[in-house]
Amino acid sequence: MNGTSSDLFGLEADRAWEPLFPTATTWNAAKLAHLLRRTEFGAPRARVDLFRLVPPVEIVDEVVTGAEDRRFDEDVDRLRETALARGDVRSLQALWLYRMTNSPHPFRERMTLFWHDHFATSHAKVGDVRLMQRQNELLRRHALGHFGELLQEVTRDPAMLVWLDSDTNRVGRPNENYAREIFELFGLGIGNYSEADVLEAARAFTGWDVHEGEARFRPEFFDDGEKTVLGRTGRWGAGDVVRIVLEQPACGRFLVRKLFAEFVSETHRPTDEQLEPLVDGFRVRNYDVAWLMRTILSSWTFFADEVARQRVKSPVELVVGTVRELEGPAGPLRLAEL
Repeated sequence: MNGTSSDLFGLEADRAWEPLFPTATTWNAAKLAHLLRRTEFGAPRARVDLFRLVPPVEIVDEVVTGAEDRRFDEDVDRLRETALARGDVRSLQALWLYRMTNSPHPFRERMTLFWHDHFATSHAKVGDVRLMQRQNELLRRHALGHFGELLQEVTRDPAMLVWLDSDTNRVGRPNENYAREIFELFGLGIGNYSEADVLEAARAFTGWDVHEGEARFRPEFFDDGEKTVLGRTGRWGAGDVVRIVLEQPACGRFLVRKLFAEFVSETHRPTDEQLEPLVDGFRVRNYDVAWLMRTILSSWTFFADEVARQRVKSPVELVVGTVRELEGPAGPLRLAEL
């Protein structure tokens, strides 16, 4: 067919993000397995059989909503306390692998992994397993919530404060690390801010440190002067900069494009026009990640032939997916060594 600039994988613009209508030619076990591999690390036979006769929109809703299991939660609580008592980061890694391979809500774990990569930190510098575990729980808590709430909490998360040296950011000696990352990697992307914005935002992030494992604001170390950030002038603090970032049109585009690359195609680069329906809906709904993922995962675009089996799995996805596909025991301590 003759495509236009708004066509995506040969789909006309008004159809690309509409829910797939299941027919004998558009829906089958292979399409279902594709959905489960992208969202739940793997497609075990039992899951494929469970959903075989369910419409794709309903499957996506169940995948995104997930399930709860009190016994699983109790097991996780015990493993967490053991890992924290040991003070061993490998035990925390094993705990998360156990979650990914056994969780009744695997898509939440998949999204937690996405945000972990997005806000990349490491125990190698943070050096405190309790801070790393609390950050992991923060990412899980907001994994399918509103991005603005997640970004606000990450900004004052103790592990992040240590990771990007924000715990030493002081009036008169501003540290630019977090200011640069919130623009470049977390919220806007390259080309949507200036060096002046970084310098001014760094002043707004002054005043925070970590005391006994908790984030603490120290007014005496805060620069309370006026700052101009992304065209807005005021006596801004950390929360104000986050709010200003979220107000930028570039923020929605940046996040939608990154989630498209993660779950649809990492080789195809759609135009802004092609992504516009997602970006507009995402912003109107106050950056509701669950809405965005439901829309993407149930769409004609997601199930296009050009998308299937075209994504290279990360090592974690490959290992966890293999375990889930084989429906075998998690063996989390062994997996943590791989």
